[in-house]
Parts: sequence; C-alpha cells; structure tokens
Amino acid sequence: MHQKQNFSYHSFADDTNILVSSSDLNELNSKLNSVFRCISIWFQNNQLVLNLNKMHIVKFASSKLLTHPLNIAYNNRALTVTENIKFLGMRLNCILTWKSHTDNLIKKLTSICFMLRKLLPIVNVELIHMVYLAHFYSHISYGIFFWGSSASKKYVFIIKKRAVKNMLRLGPRSSCGKGFKKLDILNSTLFIRVEVICS
Repeated sequence: MHQKQNFSYHSFADDTNILVSSSDLNELNSKLNSVFRCISIWFQNNQLVLNLNKMHIVKFASSKLLTHPLNIAYNNRALTVTENIKFLGMRLNCILTWKSHTDNLIKKLTSICFMLRKLLPIVNVELIHMVYLAHFYSHISYGIFFWGSSASKKYVFIIKKRAVKNMLRLGPRSSCGKGFKKLDILNSTLFIRVEVICS
C-alpha cells in the first residue's frame, strides 16, 4: 500500500497503524472512509482478508470532541470506535491520560508485591532483589518515558514503597527511606523520569 497524502501508516512487527488527522470532523469522516476504501482494494488485489475483530479504531481528541461520532464503514459494514486499546504492551485511551495503563500496571505490581512477601521466608534479600528487578522494575520501566508524567504515577510509587518494605521485612508504618538506599533503588517520586536515563 503506497503512502497517501491524507494519511500515513507505520508498521512494527505484525502491527500496522494508520494515522488520519483533521481539525474538521466531517473532513475526518471523509478521509477515514477514503482510507478504508483504499485498504479494501489493496486486500482484494493481494487476495487477503482483513480481520475486523483484531482491528481497533481510536479517536484521539479533546473530551468535547469525543461526543461527536465517527461514521466509518468497511465493505458496507459499520465500524465501531473504541476508547481503549492495547498497543505493544501499553494501554492507550482516547484522551491519552494513561489512566488505563497505570491502573493495569498497579494490578500487576500488587500481585508482584504479594509474590515478594511469599518469598521472604525461603530466600535471602539478594535473591529477593533479583526477583524485584526481573519482575517489578521491568514493568515499571517499560514505556515509562510515555506514562511517567501522568498524574497516576504517585500510586505506582506507593506500591513501589510497599515492595521495598516487603523485601526488607519492614512494618506497614515504617519509613523505607533507608531501605531504598540499602537496595540501591531510587526513592523519589521523580524516579519515573530519572530511571529512564539510568536504565
């Protein structure tokens, strides 16, 4: 499929993303339907079938414009617009607040905290720290350049402190400032930006 003036497409592995933009909703609808006609022709010429169940359409816009619907069709079948998608392991929503991503991340980190607590009686601190780096830190650092400035990052930091307390067998009301230093883990709420540079 050749690059067209009214849209651009980007491929990564087996994912292809088509970006269409316009400041006018009517023009946006027209562009989108034109793009899908082009896609339909390309698939037919190459004897391929587009799996509509694996295709997602997201309208990134301000909250005021989200109420205006998009009318898109592919081979006479109406297509629906979704508010949240998962792309390359990250969850995006239509207003890019990263809340859906951090909510999902918090669930994962909470489970890992539970795992760290269960490991305490049977392994030493060094091994616990290795488990933290492999499971907890890897989830935090992935895509942090994008979601690290979101308002929800403070909740991620709270769970990070809980993980440190678990690793060092500290009580729930104990200060974990020295624990961060002992485990060589950044203890500032700004860790999200700093760890990107350090990693």
